[in-house]
Amino acid sequence: MNAVARPQSFAARPLGEAVIADFIADGAHRFAEPVDPAAASDLLAEIRATRDFGAGLFLTQAEFDADPQYIGVNPRPGRNLLDGFEARLGFVEQAPRVVEAMTALLGPGYEVLNRKVVCGVPRTAVPAWVRTRIEGNPVNNLGAYVGDVPRNVEIGGGRRCPP
Repeated sequence: MNAVARPQSFAARPLGEAVIADFIADGAHRFAEPVDPAAASDLLAEIRATRDFGAGLFLTQAEFDADPQYIGVNPRPGRNLLDGFEARLGFVEQAPRVVEAMTALLGPGYEVLNRKVVCGVPRTAVPAWVRTRIEGNPVNNLGAYVGDVPRNVEIGGGRRCPP
């Protein structure tokens, strides 16, 4: 299931309390202020520079049909784009409000076990043959249809993305 937190009032209440209440109600919490926008923009630019995220991202139908791979198409330990950016993730992972929120949810001494980049692909960028195959799927992980790039980014989209 994917969920987006409902718009909410950021009325004064302790952050930990708000985070727990939001997770119970919505499965997510939306912070009143974003993490450092400049650091996020810089990281995004570096991630985008690692590959073609356009039409060239996908296999052709003939390439896919010659050797369909549905298993092992997502990031995993040792094959994760963010491994190369670990030293730059402090603006998120050590941001005081993020640490406070995670501590409220998980307790002191929590550990980040997994992190990954998820690339949402708009429907118009997904080849027609792929759209036909994924139509009606509740979740569209497009990793199986990605071409010859390291499968270190989760690719999703299609039906759920706006045209």
